[in-house]
Amino acid sequence: MKWLILFLWGGAILYLQFRGQVRLTWQRQLLHASSALAPLNALALLLSKVPATPTIPISRLPELKTLEDNWETIRDESNQILAQQTAEASHDTVPPPIRINLVTAGKADSHAIQNCPQTLALLRQIQGIQSATLVEMPPHANIEPARAPYSGLLQVHLGLESPHHSDCYVDIDGIRQQRQEGQVIVLDPSFVTESNNGSPYRNIILQCELQRPMVTNWANRANAWISRQVLHLTTTADMDKQPAPLRAIIRGRQWLEHQCQAFDAAYKQANPTLYKAVKAGVVVLVVLLFLAI
Repeated sequence: MKWLILFLWGGAILYLQFRGQVRLTWQRQLLHASSALAPLNALALLLSKVPATPTIPISRLPELKTLEDNWETIRDESNQILAQQTAEASHDTVPPPIRINLVTAGKADSHAIQNCPQTLALLRQIQGIQSATLVEMPPHANIEPARAPYSGLLQVHLGLESPHHSDCYVDIDGIRQQRQEGQVIVLDPSFVTESNNGSPYRNIILQCELQRPMVTNWANRANAWISRQVLHLTTTADMDKQPAPLRAIIRGRQWLEHQCQAFDAAYKQANPTLYKAVKAGVVVLVVLLFLAI
């Protein structure tokens, strides 16, 4: 039975890793949350009602047209709530992207209720919105390539302020999508995704996590529950509300992933032989520990 579980789990990880053109390094993928959830991720993709492609036409999700029709209203409220955070970050030479949570795991944040009532009202009209975040990318900011931990969520980007620059884009599985004001882009973030603003102007988007439509009602209900749990565990603002042992586990995994990325960068060129040996050793050790349990 252990060998069967190991085979299915490993097959699901391989499916995630090789389904696209752009891939994470093996060290990062094996320690990534998507590998821990690999069987659920594979099942979500197999039961998907929309195409499991890097981008999904908005025609397959017509309810999102509400965001495009009212993008100026959302932009006006976002400018007010971003003003203070932008001023605080302006002292950095290249400030990091600013993120303000409006909805977390299906629940509106208190500052969003006060400052963005019309935006929240519009989001409530769209069934399946699990989270919503305002993201401001300052000039020359970049969000490194990453894969979402759970495939049961789609990512919706609504352009609110765009510099109309060729270096302002979201890249998903090697496909670049230019940012446009008032335009919705629907991504499948189980593919490797990167965001970049190489322009001298800021870029603001509304980023939403939308529950992936499934082919059956029971799959939709299960996906809704799993999506909420995953967002609870991966949203930084919400993590402090989790029990102390669970917070320790999450931060420990994040620390380990960071250390492995640092090792990868430092030793891949300096000592290729040691790099390959450690990579193979980690994989073998994980398998042996599982079989020994």
